[in-house]
Amino acid sequence: MILIIIRLLFIVSLLTAANSHRCNLTEGLSKTRSYRPIQQYSFTQNGRFTVHYDLEGLHAIEDIDQDITGIPDYIEQVINAANTSYDFIVSLGYDDLYISDCDENILDTDNPLHCIHFGGDSSYDIYIKDLASTSNYVKYGENFLDNNFEGTSFIEIDNGFTEDAYHTNGEDAMKVTIAHEFFHAIQRSYRIDPADDVFFYEMSSVWMEDLIFPDVNDYINEVWTDELFDNPNVDITDYTTVKGYSLGLYAHYLSSVIDSDQDHSIILEMWQKFRSESSALTAINSVLESNYGLDFTRTFVDFCSLNFFNGYYSDEQNEFYYHADQVYAQPITIPVMTDFEPNVSIDKSFSGENLNVFGFDLDPNLIFDIGVSDNLLNSDIMGNIVLFSQSNLENQEVLSLGNFDEQYTNFESIYFILGSELPTDIAFNVFFCDEQAGGDVIQDCIINVLDYIKMVDFILQFETYNPLYDLNDDNECNVLDTIELVSQIMETP
Repeated sequence: MILIIIRLLFIVSLLTAANSHRCNLTEGLSKTRSYRPIQQYSFTQNGRFTVHYDLEGLHAIEDIDQDITGIPDYIEQVINAANTSYDFIVSLGYDDLYISDCDENILDTDNPLHCIHFGGDSSYDIYIKDLASTSNYVKYGENFLDNNFEGTSFIEIDNGFTEDAYHTNGEDAMKVTIAHEFFHAIQRSYRIDPADDVFFYEMSSVWMEDLIFPDVNDYINEVWTDELFDNPNVDITDYTTVKGYSLGLYAHYLSSVIDSDQDHSIILEMWQKFRSESSALTAINSVLESNYGLDFTRTFVDFCSLNFFNGYYSDEQNEFYYHADQVYAQPITIPVMTDFEPNVSIDKSFSGENLNVFGFDLDPNLIFDIGVSDNLLNSDIMGNIVLFSQSNLENQEVLSLGNFDEQYTNFESIYFILGSELPTDIAFNVFFCDEQAGGDVIQDCIINVLDYIKMVDFILQFETYNPLYDLNDDNECNVLDTIELVSQIMETP
């Protein structure tokens, strides 16, 4: 039932998916502005944040003050969300180098660093505006570089998030937007401009918003996640196809599975490394290799493998969920081959930044063996195999590439998730045998001279008994078995 609801919501979200932006990063973090909005009112609390707003005109907020403080409730909610975000982020050890955006000791108003050019004082500024929200385009907020002083920024968010075009509305939408955009401000302390690393900024911000406000879950709406979960073969560093919003769950995977302390420090380690590395992916890989004995490709293969099961289980009591939000997230869904021979030829290219994911539709009643050609197993390509059965959730498996030495049944689909650290092209074969014939020592569903070559090689290097090569069932592997194999080859059509 959960999955059906998720899919129905996806159909609705398609109307705005192509033009939905959490913060329009390429026009925010990468863009400077020489001016800030001029608004009628401002409210400062604790000297840390100032919220600027209007009560009349295009950008006006609702003038509701239920607690009779003289400050509109929405503005108080914004300040509270900002303070909550600041306290949480700093508690994790992040720097806030560029949060104070001017020097209040400068008295000359003609000086470009005077606070009159930075919202009036050195507190961090949040501007409330009526942002785009139509059926064709929607934007939650934006973080602008301030070109008056390197590294400083300010935020614009919507004046209420009341329009139906938003995928989350009201205070919830405002809270996660504040957390998301303010973490972009914090990120400037490590790397001011994202350049070609937008995915890392957005991955981190959607992850952070969920840590701070875990009950909102806007970030797993399919309008954000389908860019990856409907096409896991994409290069995640390519902004034209991946904005980065879909990677929030990958950050959760890293901080809950790879980081054994589960204190969220792994993402901070990556940001600290990013200060000196040439790219975000290099920083991610460096931290994983140095601190955890892994690499990006291995972790991303495992991450994607587990996301085939999203939405199928009602709680975390299974071996595939690394985070509670997988209950509500869309699963990875790809087209599968439905008409294929037992021996399938595959050609794939790897860039070092993408996976290759492909699948096959199976007859649930089929009893089969799995095999892949030796050149794949002997290559540097790493991967997993997902055995999936929607109608039998107790019968699911994730296997490591090469770790399949038994017969399988009652599965509806099989998926291969492959990755390589280095650019490479490879052609290989995948085998599905409904009955493993004696003599098929290569296990490619065909008995031929290649099996003979492998058997001879095995016998010459014989160390331990392997029943696969004992064709005459005498508990030995020797020349008599090769004679039996030659007989089978001669009889094979």
